[in-house]
Amino acid sequence: MQTGKDIPALTGLRGVAATYVVFYHYVPLYGLNLNPVEVFLGHVYLAVDLFFLLSGFVMAHNYRHLFEEKLTFSYYFVFLGRRIARIYPLYFVLTMIAFLMHAYSLSDFQPVPSAGATLLYNLFMVQNWWGNAASLDIPGWSLSTEWAVYLMFPVLVSLTLFRGKVSAIIMASVAIFILMELCFGPGSVHMASPWELLNVWRPRLGLSLCRCFADFTLGLVCYRIATAEMGKVIGRSRSVSWWLTILILILLCVKRTDLPIVLLLAGFILTSTFGISLPSRLLISKPAQFCGRISYSLYLTHELVGGLTGAVHRFANVLGLPHGQTIGAICAMVVTFPISFLLYKIVEVPGRKYLRRVFEGKPLAMAT
Repeated sequence: MQTGKDIPALTGLRGVAATYVVFYHYVPLYGLNLNPVEVFLGHVYLAVDLFFLLSGFVMAHNYRHLFEEKLTFSYYFVFLGRRIARIYPLYFVLTMIAFLMHAYSLSDFQPVPSAGATLLYNLFMVQNWWGNAASLDIPGWSLSTEWAVYLMFPVLVSLTLFRGKVSAIIMASVAIFILMELCFGPGSVHMASPWELLNVWRPRLGLSLCRCFADFTLGLVCYRIATAEMGKVIGRSRSVSWWLTILILILLCVKRTDLPIVLLLAGFILTSTFGISLPSRLLISKPAQFCGRISYSLYLTHELVGGLTGAVHRFANVLGLPHGQTIGAICAMVVTFPISFLLYKIVEVPGRKYLRRVFEGKPLAMAT
């Protein structure tokens, strides 16, 4: 795997996960008495764990060379500059839109208390660190936790990639222990729902930070395995990829299986990297690649669009149309993908290029 080169199958995997999230939030399929379909949809929060795993894997792939020899402030700021250029332009625009929607009740969102302070926390992406404030754009909570992990990236990549095997094993063990505590330990949320174990996104006691840290670290360890000889043998095995795919799909339909699903997803990322098996080739298809390219925009946009479905629902009721909720969900599904693509084209890509030019300088040239 060449550093800095895109891995198409992982792009497609992000697209599938983002579409999974959108479908769940828009389609009203509750009340099915916890049959496998509802349990499958109820596990949608694990898409966020997949995003964290992918983030750790891709960050290692793209930026490990900056810290391979030694940690310098120049390369550290290069790394942070590139991450800011990647995530902040679209995040900033949608956070401001969400703030206006909250402030003027333009959707079903309720006005937020201490709006000025909440906006400030959101703009600095620290709102979900220790319960500081709510995320104005709800999916922004995961960006807040990822930003915290980005700040720790040089230390994490050093312990997982550049030290001995024992260090990587310890880091993986710590990550798995954290996930076990989140699932089954004191303070876990597994009693709140018949299927939820890892659905820890609220910033109480920094649990969402722990969740992101654990998943991200497993992604880093997974990258180390993928670059080792044994990892290459496993990754190129079509049978392993098929078995992982089948097991993940089965467990998604079974209650209280979050931890094994996350571990299997880490293995699936490894096998997808080489793009040999049929599941990997499906992820390289044009629809999956399209969804993957706009996945970040899709993920951040869908809750704001979904917040407008209540207005559509009420309007449908005024007109006397039946199934107003379904009409609102269909309208949201229809417009979310074009809006996300438009934001990708006019905000995300141009904003990334502009900030890259702003941050470019001698350290960036040296790092490249």
